[in-house]
Amino acid sequence: MRSPRIVVAGAGMAGLVTAVAAQESGAEVVLLEKGPAPGGSLALSGGTLWCARTVDDLRRLVPRGNAELGRVLVEDFPAGVEWLIALGVSLAPLKTLPDRTVYLMEPGPGAFITHMAERFQSGGGTLLCNSAATELLWSDEGEVSGVSVRINGGARQSIACDRVILATGGFQANPEMLSRYFGRWSDRLILRSNPRSTGDGWQMAQALN
Repeated sequence: MRSPRIVVAGAGMAGLVTAVAAQESGAEVVLLEKGPAPGGSLALSGGTLWCARTVDDLRRLVPRGNAELGRVLVEDFPAGVEWLIALGVSLAPLKTLPDRTVYLMEPGPGAFITHMAERFQSGGGTLLCNSAATELLWSDEGEVSGVSVRINGGARQSIACDRVILATGGFQANPEMLSRYFGRWSDRLILRSNPRSTGDGWQMAQALN
């Protein structure tokens, strides 16, 4: 039986971690990055990894969040940290508020990005930068069969696969979507994050409706 082929769209923290985890499960993985290098919003951050200590803490911190997903996040967080450390990532615990657990990536987020990208590629993974996923492709049976990718902002090509995982971040750099979902004047907010987070994954998923 052949290994499943998975395309992960977005090579920020979520995409890098997902790609390595999928690879460990035996999948052939293609990781797409819209920008010239992996990193996404993580590359612009202070490099902290945190979670609420308990489910009750999370419900208090994020009262409108999905309760079931929140429970999984809190319960699985320690194992996730141990997995990253086992991969060779350096995470130092930080003193913080009593309702959360925080780790610092050492010596910084750049080291985390480099380590995970090299781990992924050394394991046989394919990293394609300047490659933005634009559309999910479908088989005659109504299942995802691939993804359309725009290369260097121009030509498109199709990548066949068994699964597509969307890890493209939010839409903070898309004024129209900010206005649509957050209301008047939100399109004038100062961008304090990744300028390539324009809602690509959100729009691809919404197109399924």
